[in-house]
Amino acid sequence: SPEVNFEFPDKIHKTEETKNNQESLLSYVEKGKELIEEISGQAPNVLTDISFEVNHIKEKIENSKDLDYTHSTKLYSFSINIRETLENNFFDIYTAIVDDKFPDYRTFANELVQYYKLSKKHSKVTNGSFPVLFTSKAAKDLLEIIELALNGKQINQQSSPWHNMLGKKVLSDLITIKQDPLFGYMSRSIDNEGCSIKPLTFVNKGILDNFYYDLASDCRDAINRVSTAGNGFKPSL
Repeated sequence: SPEVNFEFPDKIHKTEETKNNQESLLSYVEKGKELIEEISGQAPNVLTDISFEVNHIKEKIENSKDLDYTHSTKLYSFSINIRETLENNFFDIYTAIVDDKFPDYRTFANELVQYYKLSKKHSKVTNGSFPVLFTSKAAKDLLEIIELALNGKQINQQSSPWHNMLGKKVLSDLITIKQDPLFGYMSRSIDNEGCSIKPLTFVNKGILDNFYYDLASDCRDAINRVSTAGNGFKPSL
């Protein structure tokens, strides 16, 4: 690959820790039992699988230039699967959530029960052209395509359809895409290269403003170079 020259960050000493409430393992078992009983009361013929998980995560990054960064957090995950098998058809639906606080699991369970009840209402479908409706859960799959288009490595290789579109309209003016280091359960202030994760707007009301880079991909782009804004964690780079 072409030669690259960059300097890793230095002289950073920082520790971040997310405080969470402690709950016993037995309390999660009891929550699961109660939820299964509630679902059985509304949908007696379904089989329900419920899972609670708690993950303690500690990341430590050091380098030879006096970088010492530690990030600790606890992540909660909840998943639920409802299924029913009949003689001529079956129903199977699943959902899951991960967060840094205990999830509102009953909301997700009630949503699945509602979908189950709706599945009992059969309608005839006529032939023809119809609009496609996307729920909010489809957004992640759609954003994966946009993520590739914004990828600094793809820009350097000119394999992104947006590699020459800076300052131009690429999406609907209803869409703005930003990087916020304080948002979400993966929030942190430093990436795995030791670079500060900075607020950054990629698409502003449909107009392409920036791409995202790690240290290696940034130093290879002499035209669009804006310096890395803390994207070393992105596996696509």
